[in-house]
Amino acid sequence: MNKSNFLACCAKSIFVFAAVMMASVALTSCSKDEQEEQPTKENFVVLDGAKKTIHSGEYEIWDCYKNTKIELFLSKDQKERILLALNQELHLYDEIDLTARETERRAHWYWQVEYANEKGERTINASGKPASFFEKWEKPEPVFNSGTLYYTKINKDSTTILLKGGQVVDKSGKLHTLTINYEGPLKKIGEVED
Repeated sequence: MNKSNFLACCAKSIFVFAAVMMASVALTSCSKDEQEEQPTKENFVVLDGAKKTIHSGEYEIWDCYKNTKIELFLSKDQKERILLALNQELHLYDEIDLTARETERRAHWYWQVEYANEKGERTINASGKPASFFEKWEKPEPVFNSGTLYYTKINKDSTTILLKGGQVVDKSGKLHTLTINYEGPLKKIGEVED
């Protein structure tokens, strides 16, 4: 092998090595930029225009009918919270009209949305229970004036809860606006954490 062939061979190797290095640097910087640009999922409730962070959440399945209670905690002491009740067989993957009462049925829960303030007092309590559910002397829980509620699967790994366009009257007769945006895990009550 003469000197010019040797130099040409070295030049090719150096060029290939440099090209591989430049490509790997470019890919690394692109993937790093993409990671930085991806927004983090934000879990929150907006009540009367005030945005409140959802610090944690938990759920409990009550029976074989998959009647389920969910609590989303808006304060670290867990006094301020949103309580949701639903039946997984009837309400998952289906947009619930919060302005409508549901048809009467046995064993399966109706939708329910409650809000407890920082003192732990339940000030908002609305549900889809039919009027026939209540005694004549009882005042039925109100439905929303507007709004929809949507759930996906409910488990410790991944849950989505979206309440959009909610307007509801509290126990004192005051109108409130309510939005829920939650996507993430929920702790199952009664299950030991790893």
